[in-house]
Amino acid sequence: MTDPTEDREPSATHPLSWWPAPLATAAATAGMLALLAAIVLHRAELVIVACGPLALLATAPRHRAASTISVQVATQTVRLVEFDELVLTVRVSADRPLDHLAVRLVAGLPLTTAVESSGDVAIDSNHLHCQWRLRPARWGRWPIGTVEIAAYACGRLVHATVRVDAGAVAVYPHMVALPGLPRPTRLRALVGEHVAAAVGPGVEFAGARPYHNGDEARRVHARLSARRGQLFVTERHAERLADVVVVVDGFSDIGAPVRSTLDIAVRACASVAAAYLRVGDRAGAMLLGSGGVPRSVPLGLGRLQLARVVELLIRARDGISAVEPNLAPLPPQVLPPGALVLVASPLADQRVIDVLAGLRDRGATTILLDVLDPGILPAPSRRMDAVARRLWLLDREALLSRLADLGVAVLPAADLSTLAETLATMRVPRPRSGTARVPVGRG
Repeated sequence: MTDPTEDREPSATHPLSWWPAPLATAAATAGMLALLAAIVLHRAELVIVACGPLALLATAPRHRAASTISVQVATQTVRLVEFDELVLTVRVSADRPLDHLAVRLVAGLPLTTAVESSGDVAIDSNHLHCQWRLRPARWGRWPIGTVEIAAYACGRLVHATVRVDAGAVAVYPHMVALPGLPRPTRLRALVGEHVAAAVGPGVEFAGARPYHNGDEARRVHARLSARRGQLFVTERHAERLADVVVVVDGFSDIGAPVRSTLDIAVRACASVAAAYLRVGDRAGAMLLGSGGVPRSVPLGLGRLQLARVVELLIRARDGISAVEPNLAPLPPQVLPPGALVLVASPLADQRVIDVLAGLRDRGATTILLDVLDPGILPAPSRRMDAVARRLWLLDREALLSRLADLGVAVLPAADLSTLAETLATMRVPRPRSGTARVPVGRG
């Protein structure tokens, strides 16, 4: 999803406010202290010591320093995937020659490695070109950072500092390939890639029947017709598409950055949506934790739909609402009856359990992607902590078992490579009716 075109901002002109540089301050301080010591101690030789730094200030170049500086910040893209390379280019030009430039980038987005400082760049003219190669380590909308430019003039005795915003970038989650996908139990009456039990346009042989008026001649089964002495036509299984909705639980985020439950949930849902869209199915998305009615993307097809889904998912950190989620106002374009719904959640909030019950009541086939790995929790240091951890694990196992009994398939999704293997071999359960409330386990 990296956009290869360069996003170049127009050059911005910034005024320079000159102030004494550390070298000038140090020289003036040393000279004044030496003169003061000569007067107090009546030591004439200290006057000679003061002459050095004061002479430096007196013999400094008297040419006029630059009054403005132009800065242009450019990136090769405004959207990229986690761990891909982002090239940031900075071009600086002043209206008059400078003695020295120091350019530094203060990164505002999480990176796989620390930003390497470009160091002090000495120049002989009034132009400068710098470049940084960054690798974002976490999905989301992030500010790239701030470019700090320090200019020195008049023999490096005066300096000016300019800070420029480097802009923002949308970092999409890393998506793993899912070669096998669970086949939905209910298919839409639209042409797609899944072979349905119903008879219709397709390529899979379903059987043969006697010819009726209006049947196409190309469907006549020649060998069977010759053997039976009357016309028979071939019937084939219809090929239909599926409706798939991915849901991210934004109510809780457990674990360290990059490997937290919310990070894994967004990557898993983006991977699932991309895999179904790739085979021609319709996919949509919902984001829990943003208020009463979940934010959503209606079902759609194609690469543009994948961009819409991912743009919604990366907003999962925008803020968590305390309002109970309400699925009733969602239109069929977002959550149609019989849709296959995959919910990625650590099951740490009762509101998510209520959402699972609401999905079942609406006739959706629900799969829970359990993104919480108990191994990420710190090891207990006391006996009571160990007992509490064991009780929590038992409660969690009972909750997962209860969800499975209610027709919600539960898949471990803390490791995306394991998830790919599990999805390829699982069979989707049929939705069950009922309105029983499933209590969340003790946290």
